[in-house]
Amino acid sequence: MTVLIGSVTALVALVASLIGAASHLVAPSALPDALRAHQVVPSKLIAPVAIVVPLAELVVGAVGVVALAIGATTLAAVALGIAAVLFAAYAAYIQYALTTGRSGPCGCSRSEAPMDGWVVVRAGVFAACALVGALSSGAVVPSAADPASWTVILAASATFVILLWLLPTAMREPATGGVSRWTS
Repeated sequence: MTVLIGSVTALVALVASLIGAASHLVAPSALPDALRAHQVVPSKLIAPVAIVVPLAELVVGAVGVVALAIGATTLAAVALGIAAVLFAAYAAYIQYALTTGRSGPCGCSRSEAPMDGWVVVRAGVFAACALVGALSSGAVVPSAADPASWTVILAASATFVILLWLLPTAMREPATGGVSRWTS
């Protein structure tokens, strides 16, 4: 069971990191526009932050996936540890912005999902997955494992990533003009 949990959580965090990087590369103005709307990051730092964030996501995700694929468990644990810090920083940033009355799009993808508590929850769950993956990286299924194990792991990972990625948008109430179902 530890192997399944470690493998799934590691892949969820790493794939989410890669999806985040891809989303920022496909829509390069989404993150800087969101940062401007939030008015938390000083304007002179918005451009560098908008470059560093997708680059960090890409490097962490790619290094982690390759490390898992070749069985470099120490490198995988480091990549997952960094991913945990990155996702926790996102959760903290969004929570800070929300508690100080800031609003605007989350800047996490091409969609214009507004910041709300569900975005914080999603980032927190990705951080937790990365941490669990880092702590159990020695128990991750080796690439030479039987196909049935990989089928279950990949299907579970893909399902969790998709559900979590869509969570903030899915929790919007269409009948109320898109207001979040999040209650403080």
